[in-house]
Amino acid sequence: MEQTLTIPSTAVTTDNNQAFLKAWKMNHILANALGLGLLHTLIAHGIAGPHAVSLTVTQFVWHTVSIIFFALLLNGLQNKALQHKFTRQTFADAGYFGVLMPLFFWLGYYTLYIPFDIIFMYLTIGILNAWRLRKYFADANRWAWQIILSLALGAAVGVACGFGAYFGFIKDMKGMGADILLWIFISIPASFTYATISQVFLKKQLQSV
Repeated sequence: MEQTLTIPSTAVTTDNNQAFLKAWKMNHILANALGLGLLHTLIAHGIAGPHAVSLTVTQFVWHTVSIIFFALLLNGLQNKALQHKFTRQTFADAGYFGVLMPLFFWLGYYTLYIPFDIIFMYLTIGILNAWRLRKYFADANRWAWQIILSLALGAAVGVACGFGAYFGFIKDMKGMGADILLWIFISIPASFTYATISQVFLKKQLQSV
């Protein structure tokens, strides 16, 4: 059973908090930049090719594989950050992330279409973290709305940057480079936004522990 790590020294606690907060932000940005910004396009479009609104079975499968890879990468790097402060396994909750993130990505895509695939996926990250990480914080209810709000704002910024980049110059570009550039303009602003905001909330939460 996972337990909050007890640290007797105030100085050590401060160092661990700082290491945790830094890793939390950097690991989320790294997971997004690598998993969505680069590898999503290389896996989904590089193997199955470009697609229209309707995807073939092969395209659907490889898009799902790419989102699962991103989900597992994000979960693993998030857990590595959490290990600076808490006792937590590297692959804890991998099943939840690996199943629910692609599920809600496709739910958004096939019900409301773009950009709700992206919005639903980021909100899923927030909801999972609100649920699965609540045991680490003294005020679990406050943590829940803080992390969901952080991801919602991150999704909004990522979508806005993605649309701006697409209609600004990417729509006139051709090839896989255009897809990679689009996802970079979505994933990095989104992750920087939600990681920075949630980092502030986390700092306040740790001060109350």
